[in-house]
Amino acid sequence: MPRVRICMRTHLELLTLAILSALIGFFTLTTARAGEFRDAQRTNARYREAEARQLESVRGEFVAAGAAWPPRGLYLRAYKREGVVEL
Repeated sequence: MPRVRICMRTHLELLTLAILSALIGFFTLTTARAGEFRDAQRTNARYREAEARQLESVRGEFVAAGAAWPPRGLYLRAYKREGVVEL
């Protein structure tokens, strides 16, 4: 899997990307328990709002970097001082 380096301007963007990446990881799980968790999350208004607001942006970043979408797995590394997130 290619390494993707994404530089963020604000900590809020960094946090948003980390949360959405974690949620995307849950999408790719195929066990019954993961499906139940995902379905429960989708009933949450906050989850739906975040997904509607950010999913296309995250998808576009993956496509622009030539990475697989949806990802089968993620390794997320964040450098707070530098404001950098690596996927």
